[in-house]
Amino acid sequence: MGKILSAFTKTENPITSIIKQTDETRASDIVLTADNDLKANLNISNHSYAFVLTLFYDASAVADFQYNFTLPSGSGLSLSSGDWTGGTALSTADPTDAILINGAGVNTVLTVTIFGKVDITTVGEFSCNWAQQNSEATNTTVRKGSSLIIWK
Repeated sequence: MGKILSAFTKTENPITSIIKQTDETRASDIVLTADNDLKANLNISNHSYAFVLTLFYDASAVADFQYNFTLPSGSGLSLSSGDWTGGTALSTADPTDAILINGAGVNTVLTVTIFGKVDITTVGEFSCNWAQQNSEATNTTVRKGSSLIIWK
């Protein structure tokens, strides 16, 4: 029987999984605001965290959809993304830059998956922010089941 290495039996770097339990809706709103659920406290300074964010969303073709990130002060962000249009390479990004993607109609659910790495210098909250690109009275919704998985 082989020896089990202690490095494989310790769990010092847990994975945090956050899954939205309810839909979150915004209308006539172009101000990027943190999602109520898709956020995590990054609690080790001078460290890197990897993450996968999956958004199930719907927005009208007029309102469309935008998102960005809030990071602890002095942090860096690297991203790559595949979206329903076939994929967009984002590389190193300014987390405050809005990433713009299309809507296809209310109740037409689309998916975007973002893979990334956050390099932090100070502890703080990491959040996904989102809004409509163009203010419209119809609802833009991030759907139940959207998720943030983040690990050290």
